[in-house]
Amino acid sequence: MVSRELRPTSTYTIAPADRGGLQQRLRGIGGVELPPGPHEAWRVRLSDGSSQAVAILYLSGKLVISGHAPAF
Repeated sequence: MVSRELRPTSTYTIAPADRGGLQQRLRGIGGVELPPGPHEAWRVRLSDGSSQAVAILYLSGKLVISGHAPAF
């Protein structure tokens, strides 16, 4: 059984030119797009066994990632 380790929420600033490529890379490693909320450009859920993490890119360019390792 894989251990789920809670990771601290991380925030990054993503340049406009890198936003689409980042979304593609997350989908390429098995990320599943979820409906974005208010003020969100996109939201992707990452899974690895019972471990899950969510990456949210806000319209401001801030990327917030939260969840458990190893998915995080």
